[in-house]
Amino acid sequence: MYITHSDIDKKTILDAVGVNSIADLFSDIPRQIFIADKFNQILNLKSSSLLELSNELKKIENKTKFKTLFAGGGIYNHYIPPIVDFVANRSEFYTAYTPYQPEISQGTLQYIYEYQSMICALTGLDISNASLYDGATALCEAVWTARNTISDKTKKYLIIPENLNYRFKNVLKTYYSDNPNIEIIFADYNQTTGQTDYKQLENYLNNAFAVVFQYPNYFGILEDTDILQKINNSNDFIKIMAFYPIAAGLLKKPAELNFDIAIAEGQCFGNPMNFGGPLLGMFAAKKQFTRKIPGRIVSKTIDANNNTAFVLTLQTREQHIRRENAVSNICSNESLCALRALVYFSYLGFDGLKYLAQLIYSRTEYLKKCLAENIKENIFKFSGDTFNEFVIDFKSQDKINEFFNICEENNIVPGINLTNKYKNLDNCLLISNTEQNSVSDINKFAELIINFFK
Repeated sequence: MYITHSDIDKKTILDAVGVNSIADLFSDIPRQIFIADKFNQILNLKSSSLLELSNELKKIENKTKFKTLFAGGGIYNHYIPPIVDFVANRSEFYTAYTPYQPEISQGTLQYIYEYQSMICALTGLDISNASLYDGATALCEAVWTARNTISDKTKKYLIIPENLNYRFKNVLKTYYSDNPNIEIIFADYNQTTGQTDYKQLENYLNNAFAVVFQYPNYFGILEDTDILQKINNSNDFIKIMAFYPIAAGLLKKPAELNFDIAIAEGQCFGNPMNFGGPLLGMFAAKKQFTRKIPGRIVSKTIDANNNTAFVLTLQTREQHIRRENAVSNICSNESLCALRALVYFSYLGFDGLKYLAQLIYSRTEYLKKCLAENIKENIFKFSGDTFNEFVIDFKSQDKINEFFNICEENNIVPGINLTNKYKNLDNCLLISNTEQNSVSDINKFAELIINFFK
């Protein structure tokens, strides 16, 4: 929504909050990350009308609409079947909010219940909630659930792998860096395989209340499941997995690897990228965490007339009941995004999800094979097995910039520059692939890479 404010409106608002200017209003934001001025300068939005803004954004859309995307890193360009929009765009779903009055919200409650059932089926775990804001905040909630559940309160270590999505790491640090009961320990990754350095991780386990793994990790690498199961056989700490829902069509479920809690960014299930949001936080856990997990839980019961009915249950955990004593301050859920995920998965089914995951994996391996067979030097940063993403090393930032320029001329977004995001990965590029890229798209991209490294 675009809302215009007159100068009088702006002055009234600023006077009400006690500041002299809009700049003062945002003075607490560090200037190095403040992008509003740059955004206005790029789009020339200052004092723009809604019409001017719409026309400018259409021009940008036309420039980017037909680009081939090999960038992922947590938000992916997956095909969305028309049925998702057809169902989710119905007015009764589009306007629905948290169903505090179950007797008039049976439709909303039912699809949330079905969504929870879908998450449990995907993860193999016992219970799910009614969705969270995004994958990063879902992970933060999983950590807080672990902190509240662990019996030994003297344990303070939260072990996070360095190969976790860097956005997740940043949000975790924002939540918990100043918490006296949580000390974040970062476990390094093996410079050869890209997997977590399990030997280093073991040094901290005795004082850990929770350990997090991402599977596949941010580099696209699959962790060693035998070692994961060995670590997870311990009951001395809570095991949390950040998983990729599409990859669940091929890889082992979190429950099969004995994880206690599983979270995910669910954008890949029927939600468009939309410049990074809105997103969808998936959350599931074992039964013993039922009273500690955040957000809404919808259950199925029988009403006075012996008809099936849906209700919000165990509400004493929630902030609208217990407020300062609640297990979380989550006060709403990404209901519409969750509905889209449910429709998407219902359309695919497990067989469709398996086929999709196999297709993505096969095409990614085909791209890697093309590069390996036609480039003499080893450009792959890591040797570990991958699903749909991998890292290549350009050796210098100038070369990455040059390659980006070449791809721009060919309407290709080649990946994510990892410089300044992870140690020892400056000058590296994270390449992702989805079913949206045809074999001809992959061949064209592979040819650009091969010619660049000749």
